[in-house]
Amino acid sequence: MEVADDPKSGRRTAERVADAARDSGEFRALVIALCAAGWAAREIYDHIGALRSLDEAVRVARRQNLDDGLAEALVTRAGVHMEFGRTSRARRDIAAARSAATARTRAEVEFAEALLQSFSGNPTAAADAYRRALRHAQPDQRRVRLKVLHNLGLVEVRRGRHDEARRLLDRAAEVAKAMEASASLAVVTNSQALAASERGDPVTALRRFAAAEDMMQAAGVPRGEMLTDKASALLALRLLDEAAESIHRAVAEFAADDGRALMLAEALLLLARIELERERHDEAIAAALRAEELLRRQGRTGWRAHAALVRLTSETARDSADVGALVERQLDRVERTLASMGHLPGVVEAGLLGGRLAMERQRLRRAQHKLRRVAELARDGPILVRLQGRTASALLADAERDRRRLGQICQQGLAELARYRATFASAELRARAASHGRTFAELGLRAAMRSGRVESVWCWLERGRAVSFVQAEQDVEGTIQPQLSELRQLERDLVTATEQDPVRTNELLRSIKKIERSIRHATWVDERADAHWTLPTVQSLRAVRAALADRVLLQYGVVEGQVVGVAVTSGRIRFGRLGSFDDVAASGQQLAFALRRLAQPRSSASVAAARASALAELERLGRDLVAPLLGDVGCTGEVIVAPPAQLVGIPWGALPSLAGTHVRVSPSATAWHVTSTRTAWSDRVVAVAGPDLAGAEDEVTRVASCHGGDALQLTGAAASCGNVQREVAGAAVVHVACHGHLRTDSPTFSSLRLDDGPLTVHDLERLARPAHHWVLAACDLGAPGRLAGSELEGVLAALLLGGAGGVVAAVVSVPDLATLTYMADLHDALAAGASLAGAVQRARTNRDLSDPVEFVTSVAFSCYGGG
Repeated sequence: MEVADDPKSGRRTAERVADAARDSGEFRALVIALCAAGWAAREIYDHIGALRSLDEAVRVARRQNLDDGLAEALVTRAGVHMEFGRTSRARRDIAAARSAATARTRAEVEFAEALLQSFSGNPTAAADAYRRALRHAQPDQRRVRLKVLHNLGLVEVRRGRHDEARRLLDRAAEVAKAMEASASLAVVTNSQALAASERGDPVTALRRFAAAEDMMQAAGVPRGEMLTDKASALLALRLLDEAAESIHRAVAEFAADDGRALMLAEALLLLARIELERERHDEAIAAALRAEELLRRQGRTGWRAHAALVRLTSETARDSADVGALVERQLDRVERTLASMGHLPGVVEAGLLGGRLAMERQRLRRAQHKLRRVAELARDGPILVRLQGRTASALLADAERDRRRLGQICQQGLAELARYRATFASAELRARAASHGRTFAELGLRAAMRSGRVESVWCWLERGRAVSFVQAEQDVEGTIQPQLSELRQLERDLVTATEQDPVRTNELLRSIKKIERSIRHATWVDERADAHWTLPTVQSLRAVRAALADRVLLQYGVVEGQVVGVAVTSGRIRFGRLGSFDDVAASGQQLAFALRRLAQPRSSASVAAARASALAELERLGRDLVAPLLGDVGCTGEVIVAPPAQLVGIPWGALPSLAGTHVRVSPSATAWHVTSTRTAWSDRVVAVAGPDLAGAEDEVTRVASCHGGDALQLTGAAASCGNVQREVAGAAVVHVACHGHLRTDSPTFSSLRLDDGPLTVHDLERLARPAHHWVLAACDLGAPGRLAGSELEGVLAALLLGGAGGVVAAVVSVPDLATLTYMADLHDALAAGASLAGAVQRARTNRDLSDPVEFVTSVAFSCYGGG
């Protein structure tokens, strides 16, 4: 028991017993002690030391004809050989152990056989051997039963038999608790987390991973395997940067120990998968090749097939034009190997890729065969496997030009994904999971475009990003409130840290990173009631269309690298193909660069060049994106623009093609419709001034005067995060003049800097009651940043999802003193009864465009939402 619960201490005890047994000639005790010392050394990854003890145990047992001791020593040594990747030596030891086995050791021999089959990538044969081990286990062999139940549970996870896996792992946990085996319980808890992730229950998975990590740390168990399993769960959640960080830590830990080559190969395989999803194809191929070579040397055929699948997927993604018959033949071999091993997710993945490649090569019959098989196999799998099956069915319907069936399948896939997303309390996880529906949205849109039915095209543009969630009542106090307060204190300390104290600065940065990780994790595992969800239908969009009245909706999407769009009025819909997305993105980047130059003018020549560049890009964007759609529809008094998240940062209201109109930007048509019906809870106006911003307090005073002096002004210490959260709840208008921080690495920590630190997205999501109109006189918070998925994240998303009717925010940085007159004009218009979009337009037209800073300000601010 001591060896199992504390391998380091147990090893020392076992070695002392072995020394005493050697001196006294107690050979049976010597063999038992050497096996225990070898097992303990293996548990702490001293595989060289383990082999030294086990080799001696085998020699002594053979000389003394101790069959039970010999069988135990051989199977333990076989496990060490497997972890070195020496499968042939492991196989020889197991065969010898089988010959020496008695009733007492037969279960251990079958366990070793199962382990070998599992390491080789043959889960079906492994499951059979584990079940034989369970039958042979003696009633008092609780540790053997624990190991078998645990490993069999993991095998059933790989086979896709999730209910059986959960039952087996729960039984293993009960045995570990009864034995008070803390280290074993930590390992089982980690496996329960992995099983939850694989069956499509990521919230439970993350909670169990956290528990397992704490238990492993307390028990002194190395955490490399936990890091690998956790990376797999993070990958499924589309938290790609976090998954990469976890797997790199695991790879480094395994690579530092020659005895962990087995786990290193598996970690490299997962690293390749993560890099593939990050679209870093060269890195994915390199990691997959390293894994393949290790697995080849280890004789692990099934695992090697997994690595080959990732490599082939990466190669086809990188070199799609060069895919040929050779790749298809390699993929067929991989699929057959995975099928023989009974690995459902791998077979589905390989078959889906094979079907796609066959379609690209115009081999319809082969594609049909592959895709039908994938659809059938995936039908009863976990959620992400089922979505792959629906993807296969959609691709098949697309190949057969069956638009009706294709539309039905894509709608079903998006609806199933919406139900899955609605189980997350975390808006961040819901946004990341949206990327699983990208293929359905694009296939549905392509089919609608082929049909020529413009109403259907609009519907599919909307379905691609317009699942609307209505959250349950927020926990305003929240379990993360103390952590958010701690984060603010750390940020304050960082501001006051001097450049002369880099050690203190680095300590603070590490602490901030740690607390941010803790906050995010707490939101991921939150189990508030499921959100309600709605998916756009033709009927619901007709209601949106009727609500447009005399407005025009311009909605955009991207199909196969091309921007397309529709202009929708209450009377007609016009469709247009608008050119290359890369060209539009490049134009937007050039515009942002020119505006940054204008915001910090250096010379008259620099100003003139930057201004000419900005005007040219505004003209080009309007000509390419707006003019073809408006056509004979005309430009009315108000235009709603619903761009994909990547194009939210374009200053739509400043485009010459929309001059003179009130422009609202919305994530989708449905989002506009929902926000347009929202009304203020009160008539209160709150104006907030953040610290270290020249002119902020003057701006707040001026804003208050626009509203008759009745606005609540929060400045200095009164502009603390807690106070602002309380005072803005239910307000009609909230104006915030402060420094804004757009976090491209972690959008949920984008923030408004207040007196006592950052007011983050996490804080904004937990307001007691939504404020109606927000005017953010802060830099960059209207820009999308570096999108991790297909949906908008950050401050805008938090406010609009949380109940705001409209938000004014800047898509670029604006000089500190530049916004006072702009905001005064805007609030004068609001106080006079203008809509939020109308107020933005009024403020824009009042600018002196010959002044570079005024020019930037006129372009920077956009109105988001419909209220």
